[in-house]
Amino acid sequence: MSAYLFLKFLHIVSSVLLVGTGFGSAYYLFFANRTKSVAVKAEVSRLCVRADWWFTTPAIYETYRRWWEGLGYPAFISMVVVFYLMVTKPALWAN
Repeated sequence: MSAYLFLKFLHIVSSVLLVGTGFGSAYYLFFANRTKSVAVKAEVSRLCVRADWWFTTPAIYETYRRWWEGLGYPAFISMVVVFYLMVTKPALWAN
C-alpha cells in the first residue's frame, strides 16, 4: 500500500470515528436532557463525556447545554459537507 493510500485510508477512518462519536453523543444527550430526571441526565452525560470529553463538558449546566446543542447542529452539518466534498471532489477554484 502506498503512503498516499494509507493516509487516505487513515483520513477516512478518522473522519468516520469523529462523526460517529459526535453523532452518538449528541443523540443520547439530546434525549436525556429533555427528561426531568437529574439522575438520567447525570448518567448519560458521564458516559458521553468518556467518549467525547471536549464537546460534552459544557453540557453540565442548562445555559451551557443550550450552547452545546446549538453549536452541535452546524458542526454536524459541516461534517456532512466535508463528506460530500471528500466523495465528489468538486473543482472549487479554476486554475
